[in-house]
Amino acid sequence: MTRQTGIMSSRIEADRLTPYDGLGELLQIHGQPFDPPNGYLDYALYGTAAEGPARVVLDGLEGDVTLSHGIHYLDELAAAGDWRRFFMEAGAIRSRLSGNMAALFGEYALPHVAGMPLMALAAGIPAIWRHGGTRSALRAVKRRVGSKTAAASRSASRRLLISSDLERTVGWNEMMRDEPHESPVSEQQAHIQYLKGAYVPSVLEFTHANARYFGLEARHPMFDLRLIKLAVGMRPGLKLHDGWNRYALREAVAGMVPDDVRWRPEKATLAPNFDLKMANLAKESIDVARDAGKSGLAEFLDMERFAELADRKRFRKLWPALVLALYLKNRDE
Repeated sequence: MTRQTGIMSSRIEADRLTPYDGLGELLQIHGQPFDPPNGYLDYALYGTAAEGPARVVLDGLEGDVTLSHGIHYLDELAAAGDWRRFFMEAGAIRSRLSGNMAALFGEYALPHVAGMPLMALAAGIPAIWRHGGTRSALRAVKRRVGSKTAAASRSASRRLLISSDLERTVGWNEMMRDEPHESPVSEQQAHIQYLKGAYVPSVLEFTHANARYFGLEARHPMFDLRLIKLAVGMRPGLKLHDGWNRYALREAVAGMVPDDVRWRPEKATLAPNFDLKMANLAKESIDVARDAGKSGLAEFLDMERFAELADRKRFRKLWPALVLALYLKNRDE
């Protein structure tokens, strides 16, 4: 930590860290296994901040949740049958943010087509064909005509990492069947659902516990209620505009943030560093997990599925299982 012009600055080189840094301490902090794969960054950031005199840390946590990327504006356009604007925005996303048109149509348009009145769809097919091409039009017709059959044949279960015994005990299939799966009909609805979901309180609980461990108090300016109200009430065209997500934010910081940053398509991702470090460390941790499987882990996990993911080096999917294995190992020692 160095002092420059009256400001104490610190630098954490995240690519020199590994997902296992501080993992033992994090398990002690929380007293249970946890899911976030970037806990090591929390540990490093708060540990470094604790070396300075400040006791309050302003954390930029989940500004994307507060502001919304605006992607569900596509749901809103599809539900309204505004196919010209749907394909205009989807095409701009494809060019600016490297999206895939077929995937965008499948995820944000087809769910609404399935329940659309036949007359409304018939009126919209020419526009879908004109702006989205023959394949999109055929997919729309097929989804609408076959919607009841598809819904009846769709399986509620998927290949899970948890064991079949645990799946039955907690009633996983029943929970999945009872959970609403309808696509949002507006960007605002999706925005509110995400803010009210389990993710926000869980990540705040995780972050606050990490900060307290180092004697710090974490505060989150991006979760200011006034900002949340402003963002939720914002018209969707200000969240997604001409293919740019978080458009209002990009415009709001004009003159304060360099344009090459303000208009970059996406922010950096931690995934490559995670995958690289896990590739170097995974053998030992997978061996720990397999040993734990002989003494309790199999009670929670499908060990055949675990072995399959390990062979395929799907470390991000394996991460919760590896954390659970280490937790059980430490508990039993």
